[in-house]
Amino acid sequence: MEETIAWVLVIIAIVVALPFVLRYVLIGLYWFFAAAAHLYFSTLDTLTGASLIPAAPWVMWLFWGAVIGAALAAWTLAPVYGLRQYRVWIALAPFLLMLVTAALRAVIFSP
Repeated sequence: MEETIAWVLVIIAIVVALPFVLRYVLIGLYWFFAAAAHLYFSTLDTLTGASLIPAAPWVMWLFWGAVIGAALAAWTLAPVYGLRQYRVWIALAPFLLMLVTAALRAVIFSP
């Protein structure tokens, strides 16, 4: 009986302490998600070259979206043209091209 009462008190203590603990957990999670979102968009801007057109970054996003869309269309049609073994490379090609252009921009525009 006493052990049951002790467990009930432990559960009540956990339920009471939960909002206080979750406050700091949520603060940490919000900070983490904000930092991750900033890193994501910074990386996206760097890979797509959107910082070359600072007034309209969507232009470069539109261009790279078209490149990725074309690669997906080629990936879908690859078996028709007998290129099934190259499907992985077709899917990776736009992202490798992004990395190459980002590296070239870093080399060319570095101070």
